[in-house]
Amino acid sequence: MKYKTNVKIIPIVVICLIILCFFIFLGSRHKGYEDNEELFGEISYDVPSGFELDEYYGSKYYNFESDGIYCSFFIDADDGKYRDDLKKWFSGRIYYSLNDEIGELKELTINDSKMYYIDKKSNYSTEYYYGISSSNYYYFITYRITDYDNGDREDIDSNLCYNSKDEIISTIKVK
Repeated sequence: MKYKTNVKIIPIVVICLIILCFFIFLGSRHKGYEDNEELFGEISYDVPSGFELDEYYGSKYYNFESDGIYCSFFIDADDGKYRDDLKKWFSGRIYYSLNDEIGELKELTINDSKMYYIDKKSNYSTEYYYGISSSNYYYFITYRITDYDNGDREDIDSNLCYNSKDEIISTIKVK
């Protein structure tokens, strides 16, 4: 008789464990967004309307797609300032293949903050990389344009993807 009682308890225990895991998962996702707010509290920027936002722990990702063109603004925060100086940290995050065209590493000043910049061109896309430092964080910024018409479009001067890069970058401010 005791054996049958234990068999009835097992499904109840399994269901309770599943529910517990679900609440733990939800709690960790919520904590990730709180951490995101802390990580991005030392940087501000403006992204034009039309871009959609996705957030992940340690990063924010904005994207836009229309008529064979896709662009994204991706910003990643790193609290590892103690490891390297900004230039070394930034240079270590650039990945490329031998088929890519890599621009020259440049130091820029935007809104009184030092920033590093380099671009990379591939078959149908161009990626623009920026690295900037706040009081407590390094930020790695990528602006990517993937254009299957390779810029051969009538609306290139008014296209949101082509116009937004400089507009977004010029608004970046760090504390």
